[in-house]
Amino acid sequence: MEHGICDKIKELLEQEYGFKIFDIIASYFDFDKSYMAFIYWKTNKELELITEEVKQGIKNLIIDYFKKRGFYPDEVEELILYFDSDENVQEKYDGNYFYATR
Repeated sequence: MEHGICDKIKELLEQEYGFKIFDIIASYFDFDKSYMAFIYWKTNKELELITEEVKQGIKNLIIDYFKKRGFYPDEVEELILYFDSDENVQEKYDGNYFYATR
C-alpha cells in the first residue's frame, strides 16, 4: 500500500463532508488483508454529529478510494473504522494514542 493514505482520506473527507479531521491513525495487516483506521475529531461535540449514515458514507468513500487505487478487494478485503475524539483520548487515556487504539 502506498504512503500518505491517511492524508488523502482526510482530504477527501474535508472535500466530501466539510469535516476537519483532527487525525487518522491507520494500520494495514497483510496477513488478513484488513485496513483498520481510527478517525479522530477534535471534540466530543464534533464526534456526536457523526451519525451511522455518515459513518457508512465515510466507509464507502474510503472503499471507493481503495478501488480506484486497485487496493480493494485485492489488497484490502476488510475495512474496519473506529470513530473517536481527541478530547476523549485526553480524558480517558491521558493523551496516549497508543493506549487509545488498543
